[in-house]
Amino acid sequence: MTVTADHAPAAAPASPAAPARTGRLRAAWKRAHTPVPGVPRWALVAAYAIPFAVLPSGAWRIMTVIFHIGDEATHGVGQPSPQSG
Repeated sequence: MTVTADHAPAAAPASPAAPARTGRLRAAWKRAHTPVPGVPRWALVAAYAIPFAVLPSGAWRIMTVIFHIGDEATHGVGQPSPQSG
C-alpha cells in the first residue's frame, strides 16, 4: 500500500521553544558577514587585520594576569614621592 500526499499525516507544528535550525543560523551568519557591495578592498583587508594586530597585546595581558609573566610586583606602586627620599 502506498501513501499519497493527499493522505499523508499532517506534521505537528513546531513549538515556539524549538531550537533554531542550522540552515537558518548559517544563512543569518552569512548575511551578517558578507561585505556590502562597494566596500574597497583596503577596508576589507584592514578589517581582517585588526584582530591580528591587537592579538599580541591581548595575549601578553592574559599571560601577565594568569601566569604572572613579566610581573615584578610593581603594579599599582607608581613613582616614589619626592618627600620619601
